[in-house]
Amino acid sequence: MITLKIKFALLVCTLFAVMSTGLIGRGVLADNLASVHGAGEHNGILLTVSAVVKADGETSGQAMFHDRNTNSKLSIDVDSITILSPDRSARISGEVTRSTGSYAKGFPLGSKVIFLVEDNDQEASDTPDEFSDPTNFPEAIPADKDGGVLLPVSDHGNIKVTGSGK
Repeated sequence: MITLKIKFALLVCTLFAVMSTGLIGRGVLADNLASVHGAGEHNGILLTVSAVVKADGETSGQAMFHDRNTNSKLSIDVDSITILSPDRSARISGEVTRSTGSYAKGFPLGSKVIFLVEDNDQEASDTPDEFSDPTNFPEAIPADKDGGVLLPVSDHGNIKVTGSGK
C-alpha cells in the first residue's frame, strides 16, 4: 500500500522535475515532438524525469535516479529521447552531471547514461509503468524493445511518454 507520505514525495519530485525545465507557462509544451515526464519507484530506486524534444529538434531535460537503499544519486542532463512505441515507450540518454554513493564509481561526471521507460496508461487495470536501471553501455539497451529488454515494473508512480518518434 502506498503511504500518503510516499505519494506526496512522488508528487513533489514530479512537479519539481517538470518545473525545472522552465517550460510551464511559456506555451511550448504543445510544440514538442516528444516528451517524457514523471516519476516511478521500484525496490527503493526512485526515477524522476522531465525531458522534451522541441519542434526545432533540440532535446533538453533532467533525470535523476535516487537509490534510497544506499542514499546514492545519479543526476543526468538529458540530450536524447527516442520514441520506441508511440505514446508508450522511450529510450533516454544524457550526460552525468552528478553521481554519489554507489553510482559514483560506475557513472563518473560527464559520462553517457542510457535508460528506458514505458508508459502503461493510467487505468486501474493497466500494468504499472516501467523503467530500466541506468547503464553507460549502449549495447545493453537495444533501440527496439523487441530485443528482449525486461523492464522492472514500478511499485508506484507515473511516467508519461508522448510522441510518435517521427
